[in-house]
Amino acid sequence: MTMTMPTMMTTDIPTASTDMSSISTDVSSLSTDLPTDMSTDLSTDMSTDLSTDMSTDLSTDMSTDLPTDMSTDLPTDMSTDLSTDMSTDILTDATDENTTQ
Repeated sequence: MTMTMPTMMTTDIPTASTDMSSISTDVSSLSTDLPTDMSTDLSTDMSTDLSTDMSTDLSTDMSTDLPTDMSTDLPTDMSTDLSTDMSTDILTDATDENTTQ
């Protein structure tokens, strides 16, 4: 009895060389779009808008509003209310507790 070896079937494996070349042309189109958009838009927006807004608005608001509100309101409220309430009430309550015991 003789055994015959099966013959190997050869199939063609498709190559992806044509697909890769089309991808390389798409990437080259991206390299032209990005430097144009990012170099012009970012430098224009950030150099003009931030310097204008931060130099004028912050100096105006913080120099005028804060010294007026904090210098007048806080020393008046805290110096009169706290010294009056805490010095009289705590001493009065503590002496009452000691005398009743």
